[in-house]
Amino acid sequence: VAESQESDALLCRADRRGVLARIAEREGVRVAIVGVVTDDGRITVVDSADASTLVDLDLQQVLGDMPRKTFRFERAARVLPPLALPAAAT
Repeated sequence: VAESQESDALLCRADRRGVLARIAEREGVRVAIVGVVTDDGRITVVDSADASTLVDLDLQQVLGDMPRKTFRFERAARVLPPLALPAAAT
């Protein structure tokens, strides 16, 4: 997730767009699909109105020698005491 100009951006697999849209609707937030990640090594911006290419850059020239970011997710097991309800609770 990245913040850009007071908007949040995230990557979502194409087959999960529907789930993202339902979550956004439930939470009352707007979602806009603004691009597609490919493996062609380029950053392109295409005008959806007339399909003209507005930007076409070599990704290597944009990123240079920037190190690849790695995300590691770990879950910590929670140890909770057993639930104890008062004897008078029904």
